[in-house]
Amino acid sequence: MPRRTSICILIIGVCLGTPLFFEWFTTPSPVSRRVHIEAFRYGTSPSIIRANRGDQLFLTFSTRDTAHSFFLQDYRIDAKISPASNLVELRNPLQATEPPIDAPELKLRAGLPGLWGSLVSVSRFRCHVYCGPMHGFEQGDLVVRPNLLFAGSLGILLSIVSIGYLRIRWLEPSLQPSVSTAVDLNGRYSMLNRLLKWRPLQFLCTIPVLTIFAVVVLAGLIGTKVAARNIAVMMTWAVWMSMLTMVLVPLGARLWCMVCPLPSLGEYIQRRATVQVRTMEAGRYGNRFYGLGLHWPQKLRGTWLRLLLFLSLGTFSASLAGQPRWTAFTLLALGSVSIIMSVVWELRAFCRYVCPVAAFISCYSMLGRLMVRARNSASCKKCKEKSCLRGNASGWACPYGLNVSNIKKNADCGLCTPQPRSHRSPSG
Repeated sequence: MPRRTSICILIIGVCLGTPLFFEWFTTPSPVSRRVHIEAFRYGTSPSIIRANRGDQLFLTFSTRDTAHSFFLQDYRIDAKISPASNLVELRNPLQATEPPIDAPELKLRAGLPGLWGSLVSVSRFRCHVYCGPMHGFEQGDLVVRPNLLFAGSLGILLSIVSIGYLRIRWLEPSLQPSVSTAVDLNGRYSMLNRLLKWRPLQFLCTIPVLTIFAVVVLAGLIGTKVAARNIAVMMTWAVWMSMLTMVLVPLGARLWCMVCPLPSLGEYIQRRATVQVRTMEAGRYGNRFYGLGLHWPQKLRGTWLRLLLFLSLGTFSASLAGQPRWTAFTLLALGSVSIIMSVVWELRAFCRYVCPVAAFISCYSMLGRLMVRARNSASCKKCKEKSCLRGNASGWACPYGLNVSNIKKNADCGLCTPQPRSHRSPSG
């Protein structure tokens, strides 16, 4: 073991030190440079300024159309560019009361001071003068070498891969990792078990999200047209997307589907209920549903339709993020389609076959730590009611048309709670 530990330490040292030394050794000495920046709708030329630490940069500016600005926050620089003058108006954004200085150029020393400054190699500049619908895309980067943080990150990544490969080779067959058994959270925590079986739970969790959804749509329709200052853009494309990709899916799999506002209103209309359960003696389901209740067309089943919509949404996401109204119209369209589909087709047809967000969540939820599985497969085989699928007086039919005994992966289950009494249990 000490020998293997020494090998791992040596690998880390080599993998980390090699790219750091190469980056430091190949970085040229500081020089003086002149860079001209042309601003326009909606960008700058050049959009990336590359320099070496210690370079003296003399920046000059011009504009093709209307007024713009060059806001470089890390360096405390805000330069206003006007088409009517060759001078730029310079000010320190942290000293708003100080009068601006008119100058033909901006002098800048590349690289921030201090230990932290030596690690910061990329500083973003942007425009603070609104000039049209795509104003938020007038951005660029000042990249300063040596980029030690990037080089060190590559070294760490290489060491992780190398050590992981060696550890697998070192393991004897008897010590190879086995598939871990899931933990029955309902069985371990009685309070959690009661909470998940409490009927108002999903409704109470969804109401706050519906409220935020309404605020976001209103903000996109009647709020400021500057994307960076509109809560519709910030909540949708920054907060929600970050939470979904970094927290909800990795830890909770399809937990977002439990509180998603898009199908909620349609489901309330379809059931004519929010918390209570409506039963029906005869029919395909043990619950009373309203609307046409048609089967989704066979040719449109599968994941291809929602994958196509997801790719389309991703293709135009940059434009949507730059226009608050477009974001609001997109959310309204998705919500309206969900309501219409709930009236025409059975269960959550929108979530199962159309929702572009589900296309992303379904794929990555396979690695999520939260799941719903049958607690006792033997009891499920004996069960003839299939209440988890059809519904009964104690709960609604599964909105995703799933029989719990057949759930083997997270891709399709939306973690809806509570459902009819059965032998299933959320596990993690």
